Amino acid sequence: TNRYSGQIVRAIVLGEPTKRIRELFDLAASVHDAIAGVLRPGATEQDVIGALQPIKEAGLIIQCSGLHGWGQTLERPTIGLPGVGRWVEGGIAPFTFRANMTMMIEPNPVTPDKKMGMFVGNLHLVTNGDAINLQKYPLKLIVV
Repeated sequence: TNRYSGQIVRAIVLGEPTKRIRELFDLAASVHDAIAGVLRPGATEQDVIGALQPIKEAGLIIQCSGLHGWGQTLERPTIGLPGVGRWVEGGIAPFTFRANMTMMIEPNPVTPDKKMGMFVGNLHLVTNGDAINLQKYPLKLIVV
């Protein structure tokens, strides 16, 4: 059995979440799935940027990368939304995905004033078919 060190990111709220928190979670989860849907050999950073667009279209920013490589350290690529948040136009290097790469998908929509946001994510393995989520715990909003 192959084993990977990894990262898993889940949102935990105390008490019933507000409508806005649920909206942010639903957006983050949807973008997460869209990124996973484009991860395959031959895909590029532009495919990931395209999958991140619903965050920008919602008038939100991201503060961390929407996707980054995973290995002994945080690896290339580091992909965010050009021109949104801390990402500047031209700041994302060209990148082509290959089979057997491990990629951390972590969309994180944040309000422009940075007072509210959502952070979710899973480590994935790029395969010749669908990207494989290496975490078993479901991507859901945890309410305690």
